[in-house]
Parts: sequence; structure tokens; C-alpha cells
Amino acid sequence: MTEPKIDIEQHIQMVREALGKATPGPWTQSALVGGYVITDYPSHDAVAVVIEYNENGTIYKRLTDKWRENRHLIANSPTWIKQSIEIIEQQQREIESLRSQLAQVKEDNFKLSQSSMSVTDKLFAQRDKAQTEAYDFKLRAQEAERERDELKKANTDLLHGLRWYASPGTYQVNVTGQWEPKLAIVSDAGKRARDLLAQYDTSTESAQ
Repeated sequence: MTEPKIDIEQHIQMVREALGKATPGPWTQSALVGGYVITDYPSHDAVAVVIEYNENGTIYKRLTDKWRENRHLIANSPTWIKQSIEIIEQQQREIESLRSQLAQVKEDNFKLSQSSMSVTDKLFAQRDKAQTEAYDFKLRAQEAERERDELKKANTDLLHGLRWYASPGTYQVNVTGQWEPKLAIVSDAGKRARDLLAQYDTSTESAQ
């Protein structure tokens, strides 16, 4: 069976009231035939008389072996109880202080966790932004590579065309028959240049 929980505050108040109603201490010890007396110091008024009895009801005059220890315990009870109350109250104050500190620590930890979550959210947002920018850069890089390849091909084709027009052989007579001398440039009649312009020239003049 579970013992009922003691209310410390009520217990302290009850003991304090009992001490207040009793003879004020400190108490002291006095000898007595067949027992011992607890007296108030310095008035030496009797506070309690302890007499030991035999089982048949007669006074046990020799006292028990522990009578001095018993007398010492009874005489010092008020002082020890007061000291115990002071210790308990001091511990209660320390407990309240620790509770207050614990509450503050919990509040600080909550604020810190909220701050950490905020920082984490910002880091995730920055990461997402960086990933988006990296993807956009990748697309731009791929587009730049495609344009580079197209320009490289156009440059190669144009160079071939220029080399053909710049070649002396283009302007040499090609005798295909006794009466049909031809020049390659004449046969081309600008077709090679027009084909290259049609493929690569995007200016307004070429459209006209």
C-alpha cells in the first residue's frame, strides 16, 4: 500500500506551531531517582519527567542502560527540530531556485531551437537557390556550346568558300573540249557564295 504523500509546507507549519506552544528551549538534563527530568534553561523549570516502570507497574529504580542517551535525545529535540526546519526551508528555497533556473534553461533552449530552425530554413533556401542557379548555368553553358559548334561549322564552311574563291585554279581555263573553254568561276556564277549566304547570313539586307 502506498503511503500518503506528505505536504512539506503543512508539516513544517504544524511542527513550528507545536514548538511555539511548548516550553521554549534550550532544554537541559537533570537526574532523578527512578527517572530523569528535562528542564528549561536557564530557569530550570521542569518540562518533562521520565520515569521507567517495571512490567508489574512498579518504578524501575535502576533505569535502563540507555537512559542517558534517551535523556540526551529528549532534551535536544526542540533544538534539533528547529535546525531541521531551517535546513528543510533552505532546501526548499534552493529547489525553487533550481526550478526557476530549469525553466529559464528550457525557455532558452526553445528559443535556440527556434533560431536553429530559422537558420536551417535559410540554409535550405540558399541551397535551393544555388541549385536553381547551377541548373540555369548548365542550360546556358549547353546553349553556348551549341552556338559555338554552329559558329565553328559556319566558320569552316565560309573558309572553304573563301578558299575556293581565293584559289587561282578557280580562275583557270578548264578546256573540256576544243571549242568549249570554261572557267570554274564562270560556271559557279556566285552560287557557292549565295548558298553560304542563304545558310548563314541573317542580316536584313540578305533577306531583301
